[in-house]
Amino acid sequence: MAATFEITTEGNTARITTPYNPAFVDRIKRLGGRWDSVHRVWAVSLDRIEETRAAMRAIYGRDDVESADLQTVTVRAVKDSNDYELTVSLFGVSLARAKGRDSGGYPGDGVHFLEGFPKSGGSRNNPYCYIPAGAVFKIDEVPAAKLSDVPSWAEIISACPASVDLDALRQEREKLAARIAEIDAILTQANA
Repeated sequence: MAATFEITTEGNTARITTPYNPAFVDRIKRLGGRWDSVHRVWAVSLDRIEETRAAMRAIYGRDDVESADLQTVTVRAVKDSNDYELTVSLFGVSLARAKGRDSGGYPGDGVHFLEGFPKSGGSRNNPYCYIPAGAVFKIDEVPAAKLSDVPSWAEIISACPASVDLDALRQEREKLAARIAEIDAILTQANA
């Protein structure tokens, strides 16, 4: 699922569409942004567009204009993530969110847990979400520029261009290996 990064204008207002990220919410509010629940976008004054794009690049590694070198990244949690917030983010992507102490964690868009699953904890008044040690997850679209922002609780297992279809490559490799085996058999018969 491709993340949407878009800025549209109407009158003196710019409407901003991005994936959810609490750091971006904080930045856009500091720019005077207000949540427009009707259109489900952030609205800021038209004269704040460039500052908004700068915030997008700082948080997400991209904006609505410049394309990014996107990678599919597989990450392992080497210890529990420990932000003690309702949302766990990495590379500008919301990995998981919790609604409360006992809700468990819900994976973010474009995040696939291969081993383990996000959890929730804390108290009734101070709940948080975390990724437990040993969890392995894949993130579909990470700007290459953000790959150096790895916290101490995580390690990158692999990264490859997002446009590469790994399953298709594996299937093609299997077909080629089968064809090479056929060719070897024919050559063996011809030399006998």
